[in-house]
Amino acid sequence: MSTDFDGISEEHHGPAADRRYNYLRTFILRGVTKLHVECTPAAPAQLPGPRGG
Repeated sequence: MSTDFDGISEEHHGPAADRRYNYLRTFILRGVTKLHVECTPAAPAQLPGPRGG
């Protein structure tokens, strides 16, 4: 099953203009510790019909 990407979770990271993320506090490596995204199931793919012959 595939999904469509809906965006970054506003509930967890705030609105698009004011995102909030938690980072590791190290000098060498600064990485996001959690990233919440929202996805919905994608519509089923339409397969081509049988080919006449």
